[in-house]
Amino acid sequence: MLQRILERLLDEEQFLSRFGIRSVSRIHATQTHLGRIPGIGDALMEYVPGESNSPLFGGNSNWRGPVWLPTNYSLVQALEKYHRFLGPGFQVPVACQDGQRLNLAEIAGQRAQSETLMHGKALPPPRPHRVTTQEFFRMGEAGVLDPDARIELIEGELIHMPPHASRTKRLTLLLIEAIGRRAIVSTQDPILLGDLSAPQPDIAILAPRDDFYSSGHPQAEDVLLVIEVADSSVRYDRMRKLLL
Repeated sequence: MLQRILERLLDEEQFLSRFGIRSVSRIHATQTHLGRIPGIGDALMEYVPGESNSPLFGGNSNWRGPVWLPTNYSLVQALEKYHRFLGPGFQVPVACQDGQRLNLAEIAGQRAQSETLMHGKALPPPRPHRVTTQEFFRMGEAGVLDPDARIELIEGELIHMPPHASRTKRLTLLLIEAIGRRAIVSTQDPILLGDLSAPQPDIAILAPRDDFYSSGHPQAEDVLLVIEVADSSVRYDRMRKLLL
């Protein structure tokens, strides 16, 4: 539902303009008739971008009226909040950028900058620095990261995962007994997924290799099965890690 709403909001033929989000869709410039409403009669919706053609509400149109500013502010605020919950993996196609997929923080930053430019105070929005896998492993080698802490790299973000060693060890033993030498059972070791992610699943069953991956971390094509013991992280595992 959120994706369908944003597709309309970010379409220049509907709600998006270079000065922000319109409070009435531009399609009502031509599609004015909404049908017949019982007790009211024929209902009309007009898109008027300049001065209103009615003296109601002080003559302000939907473009200049008092609803426009809080509408745009509330949109930016809501996008930032949804991004904190859904994470950078939730992306939607943006019609005004030829269908390029952006996450909600990127969309919120663009909307905020658009409103700022309109008032002549253009400031670049703050952007998080995404840690690459190379930086992540160098941080571990340099002792920046606690070697005893279970820290994963997920889409450029450092994520501290809760421990559950006892259940993981028990399941690992059962899998080793069942699989034997047909595959490699790896426990809480990194898997390289692109330049920004190195998750450490509780258990990964890997394709057999003579060097047991001593020359490099396994990648997506090496993974046969991934198991997460989700005592408290089931929502996170499903919403973010599953999408990797």
